[in-house]
Amino acid sequence: MCVRVLVQTTDSGLSVNGVTEDYYLGSDAAAGVEVVGRGFKVMLLQQEADESVWAGVFDASTSDGCFSFSRGGSNVYSVVVQGYATDGEDNHIRIHTGGTDTSTWFPGETIDRSFVNQGLGSENYFVLDGVEDDRWTTIAVAAFGLYRWDNGTSDTILSIGFSEDDDDGCGDSSSMYGDSTSYIESLRAHLIKIGHCDTTDQTESRKKMLVTHELGHAMARLYYGHDGAESPYMYYVPFGFDETDPNYDECVNTLGYDLTSLEANSLAFKEGFADFYSARVWNDASTHGTYQRFGTPVDLEAWDAAGGVDTPGGYTLNVCGSVAIGVSTRSDYLRFFWDWHTTSACAGAPTQHDMLELYRRVRENDRTGAYPLTYWNYDDALLNAVGTNDGELSGCLIGRAFIYLGHNNGG
Repeated sequence: MCVRVLVQTTDSGLSVNGVTEDYYLGSDAAAGVEVVGRGFKVMLLQQEADESVWAGVFDASTSDGCFSFSRGGSNVYSVVVQGYATDGEDNHIRIHTGGTDTSTWFPGETIDRSFVNQGLGSENYFVLDGVEDDRWTTIAVAAFGLYRWDNGTSDTILSIGFSEDDDDGCGDSSSMYGDSTSYIESLRAHLIKIGHCDTTDQTESRKKMLVTHELGHAMARLYYGHDGAESPYMYYVPFGFDETDPNYDECVNTLGYDLTSLEANSLAFKEGFADFYSARVWNDASTHGTYQRFGTPVDLEAWDAAGGVDTPGGYTLNVCGSVAIGVSTRSDYLRFFWDWHTTSACAGAPTQHDMLELYRRVRENDRTGAYPLTYWNYDDALLNAVGTNDGELSGCLIGRAFIYLGHNNGG
């Protein structure tokens, strides 16, 4: 028994410097692309001779989306594929009918797809149509995201609901709304909402990199183990700093909100990390990768084709409203994480688990006040998290972090 998903995305295969991401290429076509349904839960139902009903529940493999079973009697079954998947590490993700409800850690009913009166043979394939219903594209993308990361967590549950009631008719996406993060400490659960509408080129449920960006927020918070409360923004005012939450637009550059935006340190850290999580889902660490969230792809290596130079990520100092506007950007954070994770200068690059540990330590230092994310010594907050590694990271990697962060020289 094998599960497949016909996915259709709107953000695949955009090229920069002749390079695209590595996975789900071609899924932006009208017909979509059929992919493996990794870790999907499947229920089989069969009526017995005495009219009772036998039921069996199976998890499809995370590698090929298949499982095997053997049972005597009739070969006619009803097959129910649930919008519920595991990554093999006992982390689960589901799509549900509860919309943006955050009143419970397991809202709504899990969406499923039934195939009735199926005569099963030696090989059976069941395809979920994410072209017809974009919610199946969302869960296939999210399941792939879990599969692609060593999350360092287990026994977690993420529930994805769909937002449809914004003024544009499509809703918006977020990993931090209502009580969505309030279940992290007690239930190891996190809620995500994804914008969903009937217009194919607008719905955020077809944006694979956006879905895994929100997944990245959730998995980083679940690994950290706290409720996700963020630092206050800090922005520059004459003769000092104002820690009052500014208007959102006061901390973006004049080009608008995208991967080149200037954001407060505390915000850019978590947004850049979620971008990195998503970029790593869709790019192999050994390849020249790209990533995009707002229609214009970013070269993760910042490759200068004319000069043949890979410029390291850096410029990680942001104070909203300061003269540094247009210098430190969200993509700089993304590229710091990417460059450090994929460095070939040292014997071993930081693993995905190491990167989540870096996130945890930076957040914990901020929470305790040891290295607040709002201060000018922000790069020291990252360097402290890198350096206090209990011997897990080599001196070479710590040194590369100094280089990539542009310590003490603003670049």
